[in-house]
Amino acid sequence: MSSDRRPSSAHGGSSKEPHIDTRSLVAVKEQKLQLGFAGNQERSKVMNTHIEIARAPVSAVRGVALIVLGIIAVAFPIVASITTSYFVAWVLIVAGCTHLLVAWRTEKDSMLRAGFVSFFYVLAGIVIFANPLWGVASIALVLGITLMVEGVLSVIAYFTGEQVSGWVLFSGCITIVLAIVIASGWLSTSLWMVGTLVGINLVMRGVFDLAAWMERERLSHLRA
Repeated sequence: MSSDRRPSSAHGGSSKEPHIDTRSLVAVKEQKLQLGFAGNQERSKVMNTHIEIARAPVSAVRGVALIVLGIIAVAFPIVASITTSYFVAWVLIVAGCTHLLVAWRTEKDSMLRAGFVSFFYVLAGIVIFANPLWGVASIALVLGITLMVEGVLSVIAYFTGEQVSGWVLFSGCITIVLAIVIASGWLSTSLWMVGTLVGINLVMRGVFDLAAWMERERLSHLRA
């Protein structure tokens, strides 16, 4: 009697598929994600540190440059006044030409009004070039009004803002005093007054920039 026998496997038993631990795979993936996130945070901190280091000297260098320019202007007030007059003349001429060009490209319907405004801008610049002393007197008047407004706004910002440096109040008070000095002797002292006031204002701006930079450095060291 013959019997059918099925061939057995080489190992004598049924084959089993290898078991994969999915929990271990998920844990490994989560660990990799956490390591990658931590690495990105470290890289971002390093980049932010480099950016702060690059930005910090800019304020200090700008403050020193403004102080040096201000001292030169105070030492040579007449030269500074004439230079300021010519600078304002160039600004008026360039502003007039730019205004006309922009109006021609965007607002062609109002070309007449733009041409009228540009003409007076350019004319004022040419007049200042022809007579810089008249320009100095005009600049003295405008400068006095501007300094008064700037000083009042600085004082208001100190009393209404939060954690505003005392240098803001000091700068505002000095600026108001300078505006009063300009108004008291506008025509008689405008030739040397403009250069002197521009120099003092530059020095004050430079001191303010240096003080702000030193305050940021102090706070950064405290946070570190």
